[in-house]
Amino acid sequence: MRPLSLSIILFFCVLGFAQSDSIPVMGIVAEKGLHRLSGTSFYQTEKSVGIVPEVNFLSNFTVGVGVSRANFTYGEGISTGYGVTGGFSYSPLDKLAIPYASAWFSGNVFLLFGFYGGIKTLYYTNGKSGNLALRPEVGFGMAKLNLFYGYNLFAKEGIENVSRHSLTLSYYHTIFPGKKSIMHKS
Repeated sequence: MRPLSLSIILFFCVLGFAQSDSIPVMGIVAEKGLHRLSGTSFYQTEKSVGIVPEVNFLSNFTVGVGVSRANFTYGEGISTGYGVTGGFSYSPLDKLAIPYASAWFSGNVFLLFGFYGGIKTLYYTNGKSGNLALRPEVGFGMAKLNLFYGYNLFAKEGIENVSRHSLTLSYYHTIFPGKKSIMHKS
């Protein structure tokens, strides 16, 4: 590694550790009460309820919406999120109704290294028969925007034309921010 590159990396590492937790929180954001803030002005946490629209555009095209309870942390170049979601998807081409529940996590580092992971339980039904599936999911995330691949593990065979593979794009939109408070270290 070149000395200049090493110096730049070392500078940002020292700058990150030198941040003081006693810096006051930005008053404008705190007055609006959109987030519960703590630490420096570069660090924010959000505990909220949100709506999660999603589109699955692999074999079985589906559109869906869920309600999610989530926690997000933003700051110092890193953002993370995790939560649980309950929702409903519909496949207009295959006439499938799909209620689901999931647990997930996501995040990124400097908007470069995003990740998403989760597990979803789904019930596929066409009105005549149904099939329960467990879907592990993995992909790319940027805190609230995620693109991920999932593979359905079905409890039994039964519904025709239901793919094991999914590719889903989802977005978490905050609708009810949680209780707000400002925390300062002494």
